[in-house]
Amino acid sequence: MPATNLIVSFKLASKDKYFSRKKYDIFYRHKVSLADVISCAPVRLTALDGRVLNFPVDSVMAPGEVMKVEGHGFPKFTNLRGDLYIKFDIQFPE
Repeated sequence: MPATNLIVSFKLASKDKYFSRKKYDIFYRHKVSLADVISCAPVRLTALDGRVLNFPVDSVMAPGEVMKVEGHGFPKFTNLRGDLYIKFDIQFPE
């Protein structure tokens, strides 16, 4: 039997309050405490496929700032992947 290509498409089943998608890129809203922002605590999240991802934070993040993580989005038709964008939702103490 000759080899063929298998094309798989992904669709988010419902609207998620933390994840959204645009083409091959994933957008994630990360709730983080002010103490974690000041101490540059690493970002830890569970990806849509169940993998636990840890990303270092090199500097203090501002509210609404976005961190781009290349290659952690949806797979493209090539060996490449889209990107993951993490938007920081800083939780200030009351």
